[in-house]
Amino acid sequence: SLKVKKAGKYGLINFNGKEILPCEYDSIETLTYLKNGLVTSKNGKMGLVDNGGDIIIENEYTEITALTDKYENGYIVKDENNKYGLINYNKKQILECKYDEIKHVSGNNMYVVKEGNDLNLINEDGETILKNKFEDLISIDNESLIIKKDDKYGIIGIDGEEKVEQDYDNLEYLFDGNIKQEEIRRENDP
Repeated sequence: SLKVKKAGKYGLINFNGKEILPCEYDSIETLTYLKNGLVTSKNGKMGLVDNGGDIIIENEYTEITALTDKYENGYIVKDENNKYGLINYNKKQILECKYDEIKHVSGNNMYVVKEGNDLNLINEDGETILKNKFEDLISIDNESLIIKKDDKYGIIGIDGEEKVEQDYDNLEYLFDGNIKQEEIRRENDP
């Protein structure tokens, strides 16, 4: 699709010149990290359309960001009350706008949210799985969570039990379920 401007407003046309989104938006910008999402602005509110002009999220939010670099994981939205929620690419509201923050991490339909001073792991039904068991959660892989506390990394299960002691300067997955061994470094290792 092509972004066009007419009478000070933006829209989209296809390569044959057919209008796929009318020129009624104040701006249309690509969504950071994703090639198939366009953030629209209309009357001070943001929305989201795909490259074909199909509206995924209506212009009702003050901020829209991709949850991860995969559009299938959905979009974090912020409402006028500065509360965050999550909408998936099928236009379904996964998490209502009631959180103080939603971290850009997901896996197995689990999300990391901040409610007040609590940083929690929740499921898509909004049920708390783990509450305040980590300072930061870096990655979710099956039932293992890479967490960070006091600048040290470790792994816990979704039951909160420690799997790998929080004693590493860095820890990351190379492939699903396989920890990249050369990236595990203890503070005193050469």
